[in-house]
Amino acid sequence: EGEAAVARAAAHHNSVYCLSSISTTPVSEISSILPKDHPKLFQVYVWKDRELLRDVLSQAKEGNFQSLALTVDFSWYGNRERDIRNGFTIPPAYTLNQMYEALKKPAWTWDFLSNPAYKYALIKDDVPADSLAAFINSQIYPAFSWKDAEWLCSEWSGPKAIKGICRPEDAVKALESGFTTIWVSNHGGRQLDTSPATIDVLPEIRAAVGPDVEIILDCGIQRGT
Repeated sequence: EGEAAVARAAAHHNSVYCLSSISTTPVSEISSILPKDHPKLFQVYVWKDRELLRDVLSQAKEGNFQSLALTVDFSWYGNRERDIRNGFTIPPAYTLNQMYEALKKPAWTWDFLSNPAYKYALIKDDVPADSLAAFINSQIYPAFSWKDAEWLCSEWSGPKAIKGICRPEDAVKALESGFTTIWVSNHGGRQLDTSPATIDVLPEIRAAVGPDVEIILDCGIQRGT
């Protein structure tokens, strides 16, 4: 049930709901579950295609999403060592180990094989969700600049968070570019090598932006290099 199940849980507990721009559930279905005034956050990436961004933002607006979060620490597909160690790939490689694990979970395997392939509901119907890495590598925009961030802010009238900030000067620049919330994050400590622990950089970022700016903190623990 994916994002729809999370939406029902958010409605039950009256908690903030966040939907990714690469969701496999359309905004219209989420809107049918959550009331118009339920707090909803829409998350986007730094895609190359501005028309693609405009389109997903339009869908979020129509679905009564009030807030926006731009993830900026995902400039390429990370080296996910746990997936490599486990032989996990997207799309599935169907190795002997994966087939063995599939046999151990017959209910999951039947569900996977008997249902239509997941699609990116907000982007393109012809892009299967099991091609995640290929899609991201084709659309991710490492050259994304502060000018691009300003453009994105101009496309959204509600609260705007920038997710992936670990430097105080970047936090200040984000506010100058139009963001209203600083999301201190290192993407779970698995995306960029040598990223600092967010708890270590939080005091400097708070000092740089002052006491009144909203800050969200998430964290990741890394082994160091």
